[in-house]
Amino acid sequence: GDSTVAFTAVSCASRTFCEAWGGGNGGSPGPTVAERWNGTSWHLQAVPTSDAVPDSMSCASALFCEALTPTGGYRWNGSSWTAQATPSLGGGLTGVSCVSATFCEAVAENFNSAPGTLAAKWNGSAWTVQSISTPPAAASMMMAAVTCSSASACEAVGSFGLGTTNAAPRAVAESWNGHSWALQDAVTPPGATANSLRSVSCVSLTFCEAVGSFTDGTGTTGASMAEMWNGKSWKVQTMPGASFSVSCVSATFCEAVGPASAANWNGTTWTLQQRPGADVEPVAVSCATVTFCMAVDGFAQTAIWNGTAWSAGPTVTGFTSQGSPVESVSCVSASFCEAVGGGSGGDNAAVWNGTSWTAQPTPGPASSFLSAVSCPAVNSCEAVGSYADSSFHEAAFAEVWNGTTWAAQTIPNPSISRGTSLSAISCTSADSCTAVGSYQYSLIFLGHTLAEVWNGTTWSLRSTPSDPNAGLSGVSCGASGACTAVGQRLDEGLIPTTLIEVGD
Repeated sequence: GDSTVAFTAVSCASRTFCEAWGGGNGGSPGPTVAERWNGTSWHLQAVPTSDAVPDSMSCASALFCEALTPTGGYRWNGSSWTAQATPSLGGGLTGVSCVSATFCEAVAENFNSAPGTLAAKWNGSAWTVQSISTPPAAASMMMAAVTCSSASACEAVGSFGLGTTNAAPRAVAESWNGHSWALQDAVTPPGATANSLRSVSCVSLTFCEAVGSFTDGTGTTGASMAEMWNGKSWKVQTMPGASFSVSCVSATFCEAVGPASAANWNGTTWTLQQRPGADVEPVAVSCATVTFCMAVDGFAQTAIWNGTAWSAGPTVTGFTSQGSPVESVSCVSASFCEAVGGGSGGDNAAVWNGTSWTAQPTPGPASSFLSAVSCPAVNSCEAVGSYADSSFHEAAFAEVWNGTTWAAQTIPNPSISRGTSLSAISCTSADSCTAVGSYQYSLIFLGHTLAEVWNGTTWSLRSTPSDPNAGLSGVSCGASGACTAVGQRLDEGLIPTTLIEVGD
């Protein structure tokens, strides 16, 4: 009879080497398969079994990969796959990250009892079980993914539950310093109830700024909040004015903007500034230098920072107030910015040349809409958004700018999605971008966090913590493969709370 095979894990060590595993499922059985990408085409490989299907894989080079199933694993040595015994952890294996043939970290999940040993380290010859920090109230915990930039720097993310069913999960993050795992979490402002982060900007592995809003103890909504990452922890800051978007040039210069106001970070404090423009959201800002920032709003109005003050700038061509907002802007210099959104004439992008805006043709379905853009160079931009597919569900969409034209790209959607939305993107180069958002997979749940990665050739899905009532609205990469995403989730009382996730 017919069978269906779906790929469940992929990892690329370079443009000319990727490995992918897949297989069928109970409803649509199919064989376990592995394939290798050589830069031009995929080639089927022999696998040691037809039973277990890996759902996590990491390749450190063309000569070393680890692929893990919940109960076992496989190793690639450059010529063949062999079955591998894996450590007995407190639950099923869910993620793996390798930086070399002698260092990998693996994580697991446990829904049935108090969590304990949910991590393991590979040293080139054997796996060693590790203890992982547990939130005090956790009765169950799922570590969904792990990423390592070195043998002494890993981040693992997931969720924990107050009961053994992992109902109403809460986000959790852990960091590895080469010796031990430690809890890492967003911070809630004192007295806050509902609180969420909307935008983040990172300039290095040791400095990020995130902004959002919270509801205080008196019930006042929309109070502005900011948090700073110092490489070890997040710290709540005093933030004047409402802020929707933040852009940092260094650890001593950031601009945050909101309705009719702005705030400047000088390395020590935030200072309120006056910004011209309508009280419209969404508002986005991008700073190329300490003397040039561009802010845009939903009426296609702009404001420009010259190093001393904000002033009104030219309206973005092709965008009006009649259902065609500007959603995002990215500036490389004072003479090059890209703005995207939903253009009134069907063109969803415009370019700034230092003096004026010019509308640009953008290919794709008539229903397509771009929500975010990131430009690492004047000849390299990535924009993401969505369009209505044949089932009238929202589906992810992406376009690339090569310095001359925009071109549509194929981008994967979660297989169980009933609607996918990408809200933010950050690129460190033409070959490294991360986009985040959410997708709906059930009529019951509000959404699930979503992350996708561009490697210069293809877009691929990334695992994010398993939280069925959460979404990501901002992302920033301080370095290639080191990204921080922010948003909100609903806690066990259905109260919106801040959400921070880290990954590639």
